[in-house]
Amino acid sequence: MALKHLVSNLKTLDDGDALIDHIFAEQGVPENQYLAKYFDAEIRRAVFSGGGLSGRHVKLSPAAEILKGALQRRYARNQSKATRREGESFFPMTAYHGTMSSRIAGLIVTGGFNLASQTVRGKGAYFYRAPLHERAEGYAISNGEDPEGVVLEVTIFSATTGKIANPRRDKLVHTSGPDILVAKNPLLIFPKAVFVPGEKMLNSTGMREWQSYTGPHFQRRML
Repeated sequence: MALKHLVSNLKTLDDGDALIDHIFAEQGVPENQYLAKYFDAEIRRAVFSGGGLSGRHVKLSPAAEILKGALQRRYARNQSKATRREGESFFPMTAYHGTMSSRIAGLIVTGGFNLASQTVRGKGAYFYRAPLHERAEGYAISNGEDPEGVVLEVTIFSATTGKIANPRRDKLVHTSGPDILVAKNPLLIFPKAVFVPGEKMLNSTGMREWQSYTGPHFQRRML
């Protein structure tokens, strides 16, 4: 079944499963062809349109929620050897993407990630897998070159690989040390939170604790 049809009909749990099956069936596709197909604006909008960013909070579209739920279920099933499908990896990881403003972060939430214009570490969408919040915040500022830039926190369902030449397209190219990730499929990337550099403080346990550190000053900046 064509990708366009699958992303346009994400209404049930079975629809989400069918899209995942399609993604994993596309092996041996040339990289430029694969990237052009999945990063196509119409394909991305079909999944993410209808979501939104309200202040600091991300709301995924109904279609994106269905796809994310399907990935979560597939990952849970793959924890058992009895139900694991050969070659599948849907490990959910947290990563960070620096943007110049909350407006741009909002466009990403509603339209998915664009293909990066720079290709120094390969083609795809760029992320920083930061073990500490300071690493992500520094990346956001340098990436956007704007002190008012924001960090978009995402969940990515994929495996990682160090193979740059012809990797499996459902995986991430893991290059330049342990922290830079280049995602090859925007449909496996789900925004979940946004924060201003310096705002997340020392929180590493989730949004609820982080919000206790924020005050009116930071809230005004994000609204």
